[in-house]
Parts: sequence; structure tokens; C-alpha cells
Amino acid sequence: MFNIVRGLIGLPMPLQRIKNIVDRPAFRDNQPAAFLDRDHRALIDALNQAAGPDDLLLVDLAREPWATDLLWLGPAYPGRFYCGHFFLCSDYKLKRPEIVQFYKAEPPEQAAFLQANAIRYIYAEPGETGWRLDEVPGIEILIQNSAGAIYAYFP
Repeated sequence: MFNIVRGLIGLPMPLQRIKNIVDRPAFRDNQPAAFLDRDHRALIDALNQAAGPDDLLLVDLAREPWATDLLWLGPAYPGRFYCGHFFLCSDYKLKRPEIVQFYKAEPPEQAAFLQANAIRYIYAEPGETGWRLDEVPGIEILIQNSAGAIYAYFP
């Protein structure tokens, strides 16, 4: 008898595994993604409260495209990105070097870049101290925690 059942459904499964499959929760669009902790969620919530559909967010793209913070910020941000994922942004090859240069620039040059491109928000990774965003005229910290910081630019 065991061999017949095994042949029909494959290897026998423990009852707990069967229960987990049956009890698996369905996708709910009003729930945050499972991998986001409270601090990631707090950054997203702050952006959702402050940003509108036309507000641009700048995210560092110096790392590999699959390792950027766009992966968790992108789906929840209500506005637009100055430069999005490499396969979704038609000007990616032009904008990525501009963004890399922005983070290396002096504060007055950073302010000029933000104003010229109408960028309202900037995301900074946790522990990033070399960018000197606090020194850029018109920038204020919207929120900062262990997941990073969101700066707001008011020219």
C-alpha cells in the first residue's frame, strides 16, 4: 500500500509540512513585504506621508544594479526616481554616472544638481558619512534610523 501512495504523490511528507502548505497565507496588498523590518517600514511610511506622485527621489547607484536600495524602496515609493532600475530607465547609462558624481561633489554643487533636476528627496544608506549631505544648503533630515536616512531638499 505504501508503495502505491508513494508512487502517486511522490515521497511521503510529514503532516506538519502538509499543514503549512494548506495554511499558507495568501498575498495581501495592504501588508508590508516580509523582509522589511520596522526601520525600513518607517522610512517608507515617512516618504508616503511626505512625497507626492511628482516628487523625485535620488538613490545611490554606485553598487551593482541588483544590490541597490531601489529593490525595497521602489515598490512602495509614491513618486518617481531620478534614475530607476537599469532595465526600467531609458537614460540609465547617462544618469548613473551623474548620480555617482553627485555623491562625490562639494555641497554647493550637490545643491545645484538637486535644484536643476527638481529632486526633492535623497536616500542615504545606513552609516554613510562621506557624502556630507548635512552640509548641502536647503537639505533637512526627514527621518533617520538603522535602515538609512531620508533627506528632504527645499531650495
